[in-house]
Amino acid sequence: MRPGRTSRHVARAVDTVARSLHRLADRLSTGRGGVGPATEERLNALFVALFDRPIDEIALKDLGSRHEQGMPFDEIALHLAASDEYFHRVVHLQVGAELEQERLARIYRTLLGRDLDDPGRRHYDALLAQGMPFDDVVLDLAQSDEYQNRVLREHIGITDLRTVAPERFADVKPLDGGAPEQLLRVATPADFDWLEHQIAEHGYYERPGAWGLGPTTEKRVMAEVIAGLAGTGASVLELGCANGVVLDELVGLGVDAFGVEISETVLRRASDVARPRIHVGELGTVDIDDEFDVVVALDILEHLNPNRLKTYLDRIRRWVRPGGFLLANLPVFGSDPIFGEVFPMRFAQWQADADAGRLFSLMQLEEEGWPRHGHLIWADSSWWQSRFAAAGFSREPDIERAFHARYREYLSEVAPARLSLFVLSRSREPASIQRAIDRVRAGRAPHDL
Repeated sequence: MRPGRTSRHVARAVDTVARSLHRLADRLSTGRGGVGPATEERLNALFVALFDRPIDEIALKDLGSRHEQGMPFDEIALHLAASDEYFHRVVHLQVGAELEQERLARIYRTLLGRDLDDPGRRHYDALLAQGMPFDDVVLDLAQSDEYQNRVLREHIGITDLRTVAPERFADVKPLDGGAPEQLLRVATPADFDWLEHQIAEHGYYERPGAWGLGPTTEKRVMAEVIAGLAGTGASVLELGCANGVVLDELVGLGVDAFGVEISETVLRRASDVARPRIHVGELGTVDIDDEFDVVVALDILEHLNPNRLKTYLDRIRRWVRPGGFLLANLPVFGSDPIFGEVFPMRFAQWQADADAGRLFSLMQLEEEGWPRHGHLIWADSSWWQSRFAAAGFSREPDIERAFHARYREYLSEVAPARLSLFVLSRSREPASIQRAIDRVRAGRAPHDL
């Protein structure tokens, strides 16, 4: 390894983090004013968080003057996060000194804050075997959504939902006999309305880390699946398309692809190809009158308020042309006759709710007490199928089997949640179904993408 190469590459990665921070700056607080006690206190707190030391007089005078002249506090934070001092403390000292000793496992612990998993090990072992310099591995991880989101979330928090309504939480023992887990209780339509309001009120989806925006092999695989289902030259509408990475891939595959996205934050990161193809708005009100060969909902439907799910599905059905398809990837708990068990039935109450044909009344949590990934709908396969059928969709198991025959092995290792997938038709046309099966079977293998 050439001396200095790693430092240069990781420095570029830190610059990338700073640019990502800048794109989110307008979502943060933007207090202004002179160098008063409150401003000094905020600047000092930031120095302690970033540099593990109090602010010095020179920095206080310089940054206080910038703040007084109109520089938002958020941009000051971004300026510091891109500084040499931050680089040397957070990246160079932690990574550079022991780069050769622990290599990949050390990089994962340092940059991502977690142990190296098997998919990551196989991925980077293959790249290293192909001649990728190890410092380029560091750069690749430092430019990942996971690392950038981790840096952001360390300094930009969200209200802990448990402080808003502590009475809604309970400790529940799982079926496997493990330690009790704290869960959120939701049982009535009013509970779901309350939770949806809290998500919007506290900006859950605008916080750092809510989106995965970079291109990945997994997204290329899903674009291949969508293109196979639709066919070259067909039209596709992706719901919740974020910054349009999958749209970019679809357009490259010859598909006339469009998207719907509610977040202005992620839309600013769309490519020049995807941006004009994205309709901005909420699923229930966005102005789209066209019909499409395929409508795609990857990790979208479970985020909707179940009180209005029928309305949403009715609208989606109107966007699917006769003979077209809805492709829905969503978390399903318990066993399914096509894709098996992707997410286990972890609690006795979940099983009781499933047996009664209702939504789960307990939700697992992530940090700060919010439902994991912001999901509002937790249910088994039968519940979802009944909702699709009520909206006029028919499940197409033969297409799903073709999908699993082609991609199951890859997705089981890299993105097992993608296995929980439904293909549904608006009107069953055998010829259209067979063509879709043939195209999925003929799709490129994941290792070719």
